[in-house]
This record gives sequence, structure tokens and C-alpha cells, in this order.
Amino acid sequence: MKSHNTPLGRVFDVFNHIILALIALAMIIPFMYVIAGSFATEAELAQRPFFIFPETFTMGAYQYIFSTATFVRSIGVSVFVTVAGTVVSLALTLTMGYALSKARIIGHQFFIYLVIFTIIFQGG
Repeated sequence: MKSHNTPLGRVFDVFNHIILALIALAMIIPFMYVIAGSFATEAELAQRPFFIFPETFTMGAYQYIFSTATFVRSIGVSVFVTVAGTVVSLALTLTMGYALSKARIIGHQFFIYLVIFTIIFQGG
């Protein structure tokens, strides 16, 4: 990181660090609230609108989630769809990329951009 040697440069650095710390705090606090809410009881969630540490620590939400087959099945479906989509996309883009590298056809550049677009924005 480049440091500024002038007084104005140092003030600018301090100001930037304060702004970045506030942005980081704005990103971390909702995440901490969700984690704390997962360990709180339903009554505490209804009673207190915002908290970082629950008064009563309970694992009831996690016991409920992992005791039902719906959650495990949903994770399995998500993993299957992701892996299958990645394999199909990889197979298609590899073969299309190889064919485009060997043959010069009309619209060659368009198809190369199409391959790059599908690699960057996968739907899997």
C-alpha cells in the first residue's frame, strides 16, 4: 500500500480507513444478527427486534433442520444440480472451444464470445 508523506495525504488515508471500517461493519452486523438469531428462541426473536448475543442459547433450530429429511434432500438436490450443470457446461464449452480454434467460420468471433459468456455466467 502506498503511503502518503504529506499531512493532507495522511488525513486522506485516515478518512479512507474510517470509511472502509464503517462499510465492513455494515456488512458484518447483519451476518452476526442472523447467526445470533439462529441460536435464540422464537420468543426472544419476537420480543427483541435486534441483538448480537441471545439471552438464552439454544440449538433447537439446528436440531429441527437436521432432523427433517427436507433439508438434507434439498442440499443433495442443490449439489446434484450444481455438479451436473458444471459437467454439462464444461463438456459443451470444451468441445465448442476446440472446434472454434481449428475452423475459421463466419461469425467465429461471436461464438468465441458466446463461449466466454457461458463460462463467466453459468446457470448451474
